[in-house]
Amino acid sequence: MKVVINFRDKFIRRELVRLISERYPNSQAEVFNDPLMAARSVYVDPVDVVIIGLEGIKLISMLKKRGEGIRVVILAENDSHRDDAYSLGADAYISMPVKSDELYSAIDGTLSSEFL
Repeated sequence: MKVVINFRDKFIRRELVRLISERYPNSQAEVFNDPLMAARSVYVDPVDVVIIGLEGIKLISMLKKRGEGIRVVILAENDSHRDDAYSLGADAYISMPVKSDELYSAIDGTLSSEFL
C-alpha cells in the first residue's frame, strides 16, 4: 500500500508515518509539506491513500479523478470543514488529535458512524 501524507506540521507527519508503518508494515509512505507536490506525486505513481490537511481540500476532486480506489482522508484541527470535505468527495475526515483506531478505519474504508 502506498500512502501520500501532506500536513504542515512535521511532528504530525512523523506520527502518521509511525502509525501507518506499525499497522501496515509493508506500506510505503511519501511525505510532503506542500499540497500541490503531494497531488503531483499521485500522477507519478499509483497511490492507495492520500492523507491531506485542510490546505489541500480543494484538490480532493482532482485526486479522486486520478485513480479508482484512491482514498482521500482529510486531517483537520476541528470539524468546521467536515461537510465541505465530504461534499468535495473526501472518504474520511479526521479531527485532531489523531486517534490510531480512527486513522486505521479511515485508511481501511471502515470509518464507522461513531466518528462521523
